[in-house]
Amino acid sequence: MNGGDDARSGRRLLRSGLGVGVAATLASGANYLSNVALGRALDPGEFADAALVVSGLLLLSALALGFQLTVARAVAAGDHPFVGRAQRA
Repeated sequence: MNGGDDARSGRRLLRSGLGVGVAATLASGANYLSNVALGRALDPGEFADAALVVSGLLLLSALALGFQLTVARAVAAGDHPFVGRAQRA
């Protein structure tokens, strides 16, 4: 790689990181606004129930994402038993 390729790669990485940062900030803002709306609409017991459900769903989605990434890594590495079958078909 020459210096120009390194600079383009660095800018691309910065843009993608900036995009992820903006998306995370927007998600946090939406989370905050939904908590404010639910906090005003629900009594404390109902809000606690809603927060518990949301936290449980967040935990399940994190576990599902971890499983998805593990399977994707195994398939990309060729360690999955169906990779050979899919390539032959």
